[in-house]
Amino acid sequence: MNLKEAKKLKSGAMVRMSWETYAETQGRIGIVLSKMHVKERHMAKGLSQWKDEKYDLIIHWFKKPFNIHDNPCVMENWQVMVVSHV
Repeated sequence: MNLKEAKKLKSGAMVRMSWETYAETQGRIGIVLSKMHVKERHMAKGLSQWKDEKYDLIIHWFKKPFNIHDNPCVMENWQVMVVSHV
């Protein structure tokens, strides 16, 4: 999800992993608990590009994706896509 979409995102929105196209039928859906706007130079996870700002999202996964170890976990806005807004 890009910064414009992430700015509109509110707690309670449903998300899925951005690289997982089959996620809805697999049940790998999460709910956004909170978000934090961060302005700093960083290497964006999943994009392999330098970015100057991001949103860190705290997400609780109902069925954890295979690479997630903590639940809830902090993810960058680039790593998820919106399934439904609140």
